[in-house]
Amino acid sequence: MGVADQLERSKVSNFLILEATNRTGGRTEAIEFGNSSVGRFMFEVGSNWISGTPRSGGPTHKLQPVYEEALRVKKTQKFDITLISGGTQNQSNYRSVYDRNGKSVDGDGNIRRKANAVMDCMNKTASHAKPDLTLRQAAIDCDWNPKTDAELAVDWGFLVDENGIFAKEQAVVWTYPDETYEWWGNDDYFVVDQNPRGYAHLLDTMMTDTIPKGDPRLMFNTIVTEIDYSSSPVKVTSKDGRVFHAKAVISALPLGVLQHNHASLFVPPLPEKQVAALTHDSAIMSNLTKIFIQFKEPFWNNMVPRWLSADNEYGAFPEWHNMNHRDHVPGSNTLFIWLGQPQSTKWESSTDEEVKSALMKYIRQHYPGKNIPEPVAFYMTRHSLNPFRYGAYSAFKLGWTDHAHDDMIKPLEVHGDTRVYFAGEHTCDDLNGFTHGALIRGREVAMDYLGIKYKSLCDW
Repeated sequence: MGVADQLERSKVSNFLILEATNRTGGRTEAIEFGNSSVGRFMFEVGSNWISGTPRSGGPTHKLQPVYEEALRVKKTQKFDITLISGGTQNQSNYRSVYDRNGKSVDGDGNIRRKANAVMDCMNKTASHAKPDLTLRQAAIDCDWNPKTDAELAVDWGFLVDENGIFAKEQAVVWTYPDETYEWWGNDDYFVVDQNPRGYAHLLDTMMTDTIPKGDPRLMFNTIVTEIDYSSSPVKVTSKDGRVFHAKAVISALPLGVLQHNHASLFVPPLPEKQVAALTHDSAIMSNLTKIFIQFKEPFWNNMVPRWLSADNEYGAFPEWHNMNHRDHVPGSNTLFIWLGQPQSTKWESSTDEEVKSALMKYIRQHYPGKNIPEPVAFYMTRHSLNPFRYGAYSAFKLGWTDHAHDDMIKPLEVHGDTRVYFAGEHTCDDLNGFTHGALIRGREVAMDYLGIKYKSLCDW
């Protein structure tokens, strides 16, 4: 949609958008959740945070574009977002930390403040770090060596939470500094809007004048199965047998989809260097999982918006968001739990009943002495099993290089004629993994196609 928006704004209107699902937004998606006995509410199963606020910055000296749109929309209509001061990685935003028995620990906040200081230290380390320095070693070098329940819970919160993978697998140079926060500020906003489109409503308002609702160029339920770029025009075939022809194709397929399907998708096959980069062990779709669970009545401390919780198993149900909090969706009686690897894959391959049973056992262990009834509604994302994504968002582990990234996103040419371009958040080197990274990269690829000069935010 970022591509199409930029094309239309550049007075190029002869294009089609082939969308595999029945909606726009991709991994920015809200669902209606809840039991009618309590109420049904809109919750985000994909993008949930507007990251990098509140200042203008970066190469363009402007606001982060999704945040800019949220501010614009809030002037004329309702759009509910909650400030996360200092961002989701600021451990002080977790108002409580609990040990494996449900006892509140780190009451003075010293461990969370220490974690924040360690993050500051790692940010400074990154400027001169070697490519093989892991996030775990960098944390140790910054005097972080967690042992207690509270320390291990906080450890997950600031070293695993964002990428969903263990710190020993992450390279400091691919983690810090984060341009999103360097350019636009450290704050995040948590999207809790109850519009049926939720976060994706911003996509709709942003493109009202370019790709309005009902635009005939937007073709839903069109699953592309082959892109034949051997001749001009490029031939694109959909699963239902339709054939489209175009001067050029801009693919915004997620990294996971390309990794699974590139061999059957492209004719001729992708160049060997591109396949090697695309399937490199260090280029992954990070698998993060959301669980929503609703109860008749809240049994937790409703004054606490979010907290961290320890367990015998590191990373088992570690991060909790109280969606019933007054700043979120009061009346929803819902808890939102955030998981990373390896628990994401473990639980996504289980049934809802198996996960719910394990989660209720965990909850009852952490609230001893309370008679906690069964939930009235349950939902869990399964991004890794979704054939339109195969994961939550891109991440690049130890061993990844700028050279490999360039090979992965290189446009496909035949006799000097560029016929296929690659967009999507994974192709935005400096802003991958973010909703705004996907939007910005789409606009930049459109300008590449049009031959328009610009200051790149994806490769600054």
